[in-house]
Amino acid sequence: MIVSEVEQQMRERKMSALQSLTTSSAPSSRVMLYTTPGEVVDGVNASEGFLKGHGTQVSEGELRATVSGVVERVNKLVSVKPMKAKYTPETGDVVVGRINMISSKRWKVDINSRQEAVLQLSSVNLPSGQQRRRNEADELNMSRLFDTADVISAEVQSLFQDGAANLHARSTKYGRLSRGVLVEVCPSLVKRLPQHFHALEVAPGVFIEVLIGCNGFIWVGSPGAATSKQATNEKSKTHEEELVVVDKKERENIVRVANCVRVLDEIFFYVTPQSIMSIYKQSEGIDAKSILTSDGFLARVIEREIDARTRTEEDADML
Repeated sequence: MIVSEVEQQMRERKMSALQSLTTSSAPSSRVMLYTTPGEVVDGVNASEGFLKGHGTQVSEGELRATVSGVVERVNKLVSVKPMKAKYTPETGDVVVGRINMISSKRWKVDINSRQEAVLQLSSVNLPSGQQRRRNEADELNMSRLFDTADVISAEVQSLFQDGAANLHARSTKYGRLSRGVLVEVCPSLVKRLPQHFHALEVAPGVFIEVLIGCNGFIWVGSPGAATSKQATNEKSKTHEEELVVVDKKERENIVRVANCVRVLDEIFFYVTPQSIMSIYKQSEGIDAKSILTSDGFLARVIEREIDARTRTEEDADML
């Protein structure tokens, strides 16, 4: 009975913190402003002019949202990005995907989009590192490069006429991902950043690799070719060469970082290296598997965000 009462108090505390966070007016780099269908988009001055983007329409001289989502502004262009929509690929996006099928000289990749992406055999590096035309032997050995259910990182090279993404993995930082875990978050929580490959220092000299895909797939694992200086010039490895045992301490760090990403998705904060490390530091002293199940921990995370936003507002008033 006492345990259930404590859990109820923690749950009420979390909901109260969420309500306070919603009503807070100070800006934050980790929390987004969202709107609902029919609601007037805040901050849009009709006298100054604006451009109507996706998810909006003009009604009675005011810009209103037509979908429930996040408000995005680029100069005068105002649009609303649906919160739960599938990922829409754009050229140059870094994505993390899973191989669904191997067909004629190409792989079909799940990138959390409406359509499967295509990775052609000519768009990947050969294991030997040679630069030559692909032949029948290469086609027969495609499964040695990427097999079904493999998790890979790649870049959107172009888009087909039907909107499907054409990927490439020619750089040494792209390729198969191993010794880690795949976490799925809402794509609207991922910003397009100059760098999507990060090595987070969770302890002095201890790093965990985090690949933040624009498609909402986040890879958390041991440092690889994308973030490890020692692996920068290595050639592509086969499955057998990548089967390396990860020690217990590193597995615990990977799980903790992955759960920190899931916390950001739970409370709808932007997924950035800074926000992940902020949650990680707050979770120190808590068992990794208890991070997601503890309403008290989630309430403390939200309350800290409220304090940060309040300080930002006070500093702005002083200026």
